[in-house]
Amino acid sequence: MGRVSSTAASTLGTGVSSPSIQSIAVTKDTETPISFPSGTRKYTIQLRDGAGFTVRYTSGSTELWTVSWGNCYTEVDLSPTSTYIVYITPPKDGTLEVLSWS
Repeated sequence: MGRVSSTAASTLGTGVSSPSIQSIAVTKDTETPISFPSGTRKYTIQLRDGAGFTVRYTSGSTELWTVSWGNCYTEVDLSPTSTYIVYITPPKDGTLEVLSWS
């Protein structure tokens, strides 16, 4: 994945900069926890390999959000003093691309 431009970072609001990119290998039907760096204010997640995925805020929860193939999941306006973890379950093996800003 390419470098995130300073223009993209600057449109996030006051005090938001320092983009971070992670590529995380995931396994079909296996819940994978995704942790964000301390101070994260925004994040975006997408599955690179042509499939959707589900997002949970609590491991094993029946409450989930389904992200269709070709789309990404984004959260904004996060508190920089909180720690964020989400749980991703893909329908096939692949690579998650995680972009976060602090």
